Amino acid sequence: MQAKRGITIYEIFMKKTPLKRKSKTANRKIQDELWQECRRIQFKKYGDVCYTCKKPIQGANRHLGHFIPNSVGGALLRYNLDNLRPQCYYCNINCGGQGAVFYRELLKDEGKKFIDKLFILKTQTVKATDLYLKLLEEYKLL
Repeated sequence: MQAKRGITIYEIFMKKTPLKRKSKTANRKIQDELWQECRRIQFKKYGDVCYTCKKPIQGANRHLGHFIPNSVGGALLRYNLDNLRPQCYYCNINCGGQGAVFYRELLKDEGKKFIDKLFILKTQTVKATDLYLKLLEEYKLL
């Protein structure tokens, strides 16, 4: 007969458990689908050229950058097509979106009133899920 040994503290804390993949919530699935629609629409409209540095972009280098960042813009501007433009990885990630160049290009292309409208939207609050569902329906028709 074999004697039972106690479980050590090390075994309790270092026990490997299989990683459980969390399923996406319904809201997250809507956001993912909405983001893909935004990408489809904006790349079709502006082509595969970085909005800020004007270099051609393709593959993993193709990003969609925000003029007013997600952290500041809230739900209204996160998927707003007026706030999104194609950018290369370097401009969007390494240079933080190239805000000054982005502003100058938007000012040249769209005008001051357009930019002011975006900054007004930044101050408004809405219920995100309702807005996302409405935008998704709208964008699928474009």
